Amino acid sequence: MEGLNDLWQKIPLAWRLAALGLLLALGCTAFLQARPDGRLHLYFLEVGQGNAVLLRTPSKRWILIDGGPQATALLEGLGGRLPFWQRELDLVLLTETAAERLAGPVAALERYRVRAAGRPGRVQDGPGWARWLELLAQQGVPALPLQAGARLELGDGLFLEVLYPGMVPLVGAAPGSRDDALVLRLRYGQFTALLPTAAGPDAQQALRQNGADLTSTLLLVPRQAETDALERPFLEAVRPALLIVSTGSGSRQGPDARTLRLLQASGQPLYRTDEQGTIEVVTDGRSVKVRAEREK
Repeated sequence: MEGLNDLWQKIPLAWRLAALGLLLALGCTAFLQARPDGRLHLYFLEVGQGNAVLLRTPSKRWILIDGGPQATALLEGLGGRLPFWQRELDLVLLTETAAERLAGPVAALERYRVRAAGRPGRVQDGPGWARWLELLAQQGVPALPLQAGARLELGDGLFLEVLYPGMVPLVGAAPGSRDDALVLRLRYGQFTALLPTAAGPDAQQALRQNGADLTSTLLLVPRQAETDALERPFLEAVRPALLIVSTGSGSRQGPDARTLRLLQASGQPLYRTDEQGTIEVVTDGRSVKVRAEREK
């Protein structure tokens, strides 16, 4: 300790003052960024070929939906948005339990404590799923099964609704399959975000037929906008003003050309995590602003 003190004393006074000023500025910046601003922030994190949606509520609660297939990418994304002292998530939700989608959610529970957790009613067993449950059990948090009709009140007038699936599974859908995944809609004032993360054409048709109001300000395009990921009638039922594609890059990944043409024909702004990095959507319940991590 004395050696460090001697070294500090040998540094010129001007340098020491500059270092202290920098630390103070960084601390003030972190504090200001962490203060509630009365707005809802949605971060569509860049995690490769999957979904990870981080919510910061107006009163500064943190909610993670899914997490994607890459543990390192998710932890980097969370670390870049949460204050450095934040080691707790208020709610974690899984919309699907496929083995290739659980590396991120497992890593999140290994790094952060959670207050509550939710998951689909039917699941796909496997090592990743077992590990996710084990980590929750260690924290004394049950994973509540969710189905259509569930409505979570998140405070600040913010609600999360489960639109699909219901008690009766889709014909032919295996437990834990993509068409058995949760479809969520977030509502804050006049702003709504529809998150049909893994819903394919059959699930989309079921959603349209069950009479649910699908109209939403924002649509997270299902299945990373892959081949046949989105049907025109479903897009027309949602009538989004903003489109988000959470997808990976590379020769075997990325959106399908047909799906992209359908999205572009809608004439609405389209944002892609593979091209623009993390996408942040900020709303006060009326107006909406979008910030991309990088330009196309």
